[in-house]
Amino acid sequence: MKTIALALIASLGLMAAPAMAETNWTATGPKGGTAAGTAHCTHASGVTTCQGNSAYTAPKGKVYQRDSTATGNRYGGTRVITTTGPNGKTASATRSWTRN
Repeated sequence: MKTIALALIASLGLMAAPAMAETNWTATGPKGGTAAGTAHCTHASGVTTCQGNSAYTAPKGKVYQRDSTATGNRYGGTRVITTTGPNGKTASATRSWTRN
């Protein structure tokens, strides 16, 4: 009986753990620019949260950094993207969406 209870508790703990996915990517443009980034998502209790970080290097060496965070469920969500240019200036944009 104790073995069954212990197995049940262990399996419930595994089911409660959020699902995770991570993607690393790289790309090279036709004129020699490069890009590399990482995206990481988790899903728990009906809510998916994703974070992404990427760096873009232009053919002449200027570097741009982009960070994004998105959260959503079956009814909608929000994504915030922040881009930092080679001069250190940042720009931020927020996108929201809903579903009926």
